[in-house]
Amino acid sequence: PIARAFRKASELPVVVAGSTWSADEDLLAKAAQGRAVRLVAVPHEPAPEALERIEQAFPAPVVRWSFAEERMDTPPPAHMPPDQDPLHARTLLVDRMGLLANLYREGDLAYVGGGFTDGIHSILEAAAWGRPVIFGPRHRKFPEAAGLIAAGGGFEVRDAPTLAACLDRLLSDPLALQTASQA
Repeated sequence: PIARAFRKASELPVVVAGSTWSADEDLLAKAAQGRAVRLVAVPHEPAPEALERIEQAFPAPVVRWSFAEERMDTPPPAHMPPDQDPLHARTLLVDRMGLLANLYREGDLAYVGGGFTDGIHSILEAAAWGRPVIFGPRHRKFPEAAGLIAAGGGFEVRDAPTLAACLDRLLSDPLALQTASQA
């Protein structure tokens, strides 16, 4: 319910960034700056130092999943300012394992990490929900990536400017987003 409530709390598009490593997170932080987009960040390893790095780099306010979960279990104060409501954060930082496959459903598109290290993680989890999938250049040993690119639902990015351009194209053109989602 947290991811769905996060998505519904704003009309801004949501990018679910899953299985990310520091190289992915650097690109995402740069590409998200100045863009009207919200992020669900799911690091590959939610170690304390990775979580702290994301909290510092990603668009603020950043709220951790565990904090949002606590707040969902208690009634909010009658007049909570939006900047204190975890559902109105710009970035939802997932600080636990085992949630990613279902989180992709709540995004408008997905970024799958690993494409700047040893290779991308499962793009099929995001594609199964009908989400366009963005990933880094190290995907050659994954035939499903080539198939998704050929079908128009997968997008390779090499740096922050190409990621920003891809986000702009997909999120500013509803038809492009819909076409990529149906690939």
